[in-house]
Amino acid sequence: MTWSGAVEPDYFQFYARREGADWLPKVTEEVYRDRLWTDGAFVVISTVRKFGTTPISVDVVAGPPGPPDDKWQHVVEVSLEAGGRLEILSWSDDREPLAIPDVPAGPVRLRVHWAGLVPGRFEGLDDDGNSDEHIAFVVWPAPVTSPSVLREWGSWSW
Repeated sequence: MTWSGAVEPDYFQFYARREGADWLPKVTEEVYRDRLWTDGAFVVISTVRKFGTTPISVDVVAGPPGPPDDKWQHVVEVSLEAGGRLEILSWSDDREPLAIPDVPAGPVRLRVHWAGLVPGRFEGLDDDGNSDEHIAFVVWPAPVTSPSVLREWGSWSW
């Protein structure tokens, strides 16, 4: 199953969560350390752009994917505990999910890939107000394990 669309990050982040999970838990520095954080149900995804539309895709696969392609500049994995479907949340007044891809009800692994990242841009945008940042999620059934940074982009500005 594949879903593609775009989210509207706000202040360099957007969210996802297991259906029915509590809204944003207490925010600490740990939330932003790897640019992907979860409490097992709620997920915070960082972006290099402060505002605007960011393309994303979600692929739900049967098993672990291979190593990330070289085009991905930052890649991090986290585990989600058993629960409902995965809600992709974009900034809106009603907090309704942008998309609700079906994922297995048991625990899953979520790998997030970032590309189109350019260092030194104010709020992640070029002089014309554009950004090539795009993000891809891959989700598969897996036992809960510790977060893992597979590739680190060393130029995050905050």
